[in-house]
Amino acid sequence: IGRIDLAKRHPDSLRLIHFFPFLFILFTIFSIFAAIIFDTLFLIPILVYCAAILIDSLRTYHSIRISFLSLAAVFIQMFGYGMGFGKAYIKRILLGQKNFGKY
Repeated sequence: IGRIDLAKRHPDSLRLIHFFPFLFILFTIFSIFAAIIFDTLFLIPILVYCAAILIDSLRTYHSIRISFLSLAAVFIQMFGYGMGFGKAYIKRILLGQKNFGKY
């Protein structure tokens, strides 16, 4: 919501990178449905991403427990930010609705 409010006041502040968490959600959902309907090979990009997070976290913290917590944190953060950004972008930019109100 905050990023969209800032973009309404300063349109040049909204960059492609701000859309990545929302695109991550869409890609993850698409991959899961495509894997169910067509072939499990559609899950490979998500699995590679998860493996990269686990490996990086394991190298950094030397704990398998922390590695799995890092993986959970990444998905929670990406989905949380992505859903909030997507909802605000659709309502405020695409549909032109007013501010959500007080936080």
